[in-house]
Amino acid sequence: MTMSKNWLHYHPDGIIYIRDSNDAPIYQATLAEFILDYGVAFPPLHGGMAQLELFDGQVFLYDAKHNERDAFHVDPTPYQTVLDALDRLLSAKKARLESEAKRFAPAGMPTIPVVR
Repeated sequence: MTMSKNWLHYHPDGIIYIRDSNDAPIYQATLAEFILDYGVAFPPLHGGMAQLELFDGQVFLYDAKHNERDAFHVDPTPYQTVLDALDRLLSAKKARLESEAKRFAPAGMPTIPVVR
């Protein structure tokens, strides 16, 4: 398993973040956007949990009241796989945003390049 300074955060509002060691978002997407970028749905949360964090291969789960729950039995592999796909996610998100910009721009209007 790859240890990373980046960490994965599934927020209760349905946003998926990959954050750097300073807590700044590197990648951010809704569940629907994540499916477009990753190709499959985000791995399900366990047993009614509302929030997930993955730090250095350890999963932390929280209920709807933000109480931390025992997650030592949770296999981190599906979440680590998402974290390890950061470059792919960023590339797919950039392509998706550029495509959306072209689709919604008025005819003949140049679009602004998407930067990370």
